[in-house]
Amino acid sequence: MAAAAAAMKPVQSALGKPRRFDPLSKALIDCVLEKHKEIPLWPREIEFRLGRLQSGGKRHMLRGMMTSAPLADDHGQTFVPGITEHDFLSLAEVLRCHPCHETKTTDVIYTGGIRDCQETGTCIHKTRLKNLDFTNPTGEYDFRLSVSTEEKCTAPSKTTPILRIRKKHRFSFDVSGLGRVDLTIVTSGATVTHEVEVELTQLKHAMDECRANRYHLLRDNLLLAVQTVEEFADILKKKKPLKVEQKDLKGQEKDLKSERAAAHAAFDAALKQLHATRDPNDPMWQAWGGLPSELLCDT
Repeated sequence: MAAAAAAMKPVQSALGKPRRFDPLSKALIDCVLEKHKEIPLWPREIEFRLGRLQSGGKRHMLRGMMTSAPLADDHGQTFVPGITEHDFLSLAEVLRCHPCHETKTTDVIYTGGIRDCQETGTCIHKTRLKNLDFTNPTGEYDFRLSVSTEEKCTAPSKTTPILRIRKKHRFSFDVSGLGRVDLTIVTSGATVTHEVEVELTQLKHAMDECRANRYHLLRDNLLLAVQTVEEFADILKKKKPLKVEQKDLKGQEKDLKSERAAAHAAFDAALKQLHATRDPNDPMWQAWGGLPSELLCDT
């Protein structure tokens, strides 16, 4: 009983009167609000990422669970973000009905959390406030809720060590009532990863407009995001093949190089199909040019 009472302890913040919530809602709100209370709710960045919880190079699963659940901070597992190329393409197909825009950027990441975007010349200092990992035994992937702050900063000196360089080819889908879903192909050195992020970009405006029950609004948006990433993981678990990928892979040699090249070609073909459904008078889509050649694997 004492443990249950502790789990239902009211959440304290600057949003008004504390509310009592179920343990899942409380864990979500605690992650967003409780850490670093001196920092205002905005401009906190709130996002979910798909990936896998691993231990010893293998995915960590909790037996006997039928639904996703948040884990304690000291769960001892490593969260590895990213999904497979095939699943990345599958999500692009699922999201094709939503407005989309494309960006290509190169980030130079320095020690101390500083990121320098080469295309815009903007330097950002990103501070991670809190992570909350979720195990998802019924889906193909686990997921992580991350809360961060981003502030513009001056460019680091030339002697500042560079941690890594990330080339990002991103497709951002605006999902009404939720926020933005980013599908990003990331190239860092010889490694190519496919990342999925759900960022609650519409939450600030909704809470600014809300005059009462702001705790409930925050809770509902967080639970909606959890449901969305769970549905993504469930869709990918079914492994439904895409016709465009089957066509492009037919007759190809089954070595690693040809499979990766074919997967990129399939993704390119799927996005061209997505492009064909858009308004041809839209300048953004008139400028669409397909995948850059440097993202194709050479090894």
